[in-house]
Amino acid sequence: MTKNNQGYALLVSMISLVLLTTITGLMALSTASDMRRSNTSRTELQSYYVAEVGLEKALLWFRNDYGLLGNALVNTTPGTPPAVTDPAGNTYTVSVSLTNGSPVVLNTTGIGSATTHPASYTNFQGTSESDMTTSFSTSLANQTVSMGTQGNGTYAVMATLVGYTPERWRIDSVGTFSGRRKAVSVFIEKLPLTPFVHAAYTSASPVDLTGNQNIDGQDHDLSGDVIAGAGLPGVSVTDTNPLPDISGSGEITSNVGGSTVTIDSDTTYPDPLPADYPVNNDLDADDYPDTPAGALGLDPAVYQSYLDGMKQTSVPCNIEGLVVLDLSFPTGSAGGGCTYSGTGIMILHNPRYNPRYFDPLDPLYTSGTSPISGQTAAQYRADTLNQPRYFNYNANNNFKGIIIADSIGEIGPGISGSAAILGAIISLDRVNGAIGTGNATISYSSMAVNNAVNSIPYTKRRGTFRQLLND
Repeated sequence: MTKNNQGYALLVSMISLVLLTTITGLMALSTASDMRRSNTSRTELQSYYVAEVGLEKALLWFRNDYGLLGNALVNTTPGTPPAVTDPAGNTYTVSVSLTNGSPVVLNTTGIGSATTHPASYTNFQGTSESDMTTSFSTSLANQTVSMGTQGNGTYAVMATLVGYTPERWRIDSVGTFSGRRKAVSVFIEKLPLTPFVHAAYTSASPVDLTGNQNIDGQDHDLSGDVIAGAGLPGVSVTDTNPLPDISGSGEITSNVGGSTVTIDSDTTYPDPLPADYPVNNDLDADDYPDTPAGALGLDPAVYQSYLDGMKQTSVPCNIEGLVVLDLSFPTGSAGGGCTYSGTGIMILHNPRYNPRYFDPLDPLYTSGTSPISGQTAAQYRADTLNQPRYFNYNANNNFKGIIIADSIGEIGPGISGSAAILGAIISLDRVNGAIGTGNATISYSSMAVNNAVNSIPYTKRRGTFRQLLND
């Protein structure tokens, strides 16, 4: 029995050893497989990150270096929509083409549709552009992205013009890392702006001039010289507000009807006002925008949160492009010679402020309600966090473009000194219209307004999509 027991124990031990060895081997194989899957997933994720960098770099390139093709080169309604092949091999059609029928493509990826964008052309602003394809390739072809200790990846970008009004592009970025590739795609577009510019100074509230201020609705070039032909009124306000009160040596000028008309403090307003008068109060108060998005002709439900997300908490010395400030514009000049000049679109807006809820004197004041949850109407008006952002511009420099503010002046000196504003001002406020003192000038300029509209950055659109390339 002892020998039989020993033999049985040996057999059990051998079987156990075989089972343990098998299980250990299977676990090792499973672990190796898991590690391979993990490494593959990590590599694909890194490729995705590299491709995302390419998208952001492409967005910067379009913001800083691209000027859209002019109408002479673009067919916005091609009879046969051209086909484009993306880097993943998928084909789609676009609704815009070059006049020869080709899609407008810039491609550095080496796969998909080839570049068809003209290397040299004159853009829609009449500016000569050279070697645009070279600039795109230099900036966005096989660019290196450091992934720290894990090594480097590269990205390459393809851009296709898919719409013209507004300008809209599809951007495909291919990221490569450790032999794996990931393609990420988005649409970008210029914001389709149609600013609520009805005069040199468009306001929902009264516009009162003091001192030697001048508001001129004649059209001006970028040097401030009058352009022959009809411009806009100097001042337009809503039909719920009175015409401007002019004191001192202030003047309001326009040439709406082709001939120049100037009014000053000695003017008695005729009734009815002539069609070519420098001022009017016929804007429909119900249609007047109460948000910066509305003032730019955008749907506030879609774009106001985008504008609010761009807000800055300090004022740059030079305004350029689209600048959104959630604070009142300071007066005077800052230290170090900062004079607060610039070009583009400047917005001063408190996202918590709404003129229709703020002041009982507002003809469209919504009595007894508040746009802020948990606050009564009285609490809303008294809360310092809900105060409007004011434009106070006490300087001797100039600004060219569009200014949109919750209110002009009211608190502080308003527009004073010898400041020169060339373009247009839009005030969202509905009460208290004194705009300041001094020798400031506000002159309408269609060129400054158009340049401001065209200077805004591209933005990603909703509908971003991603796809994995099949290697």
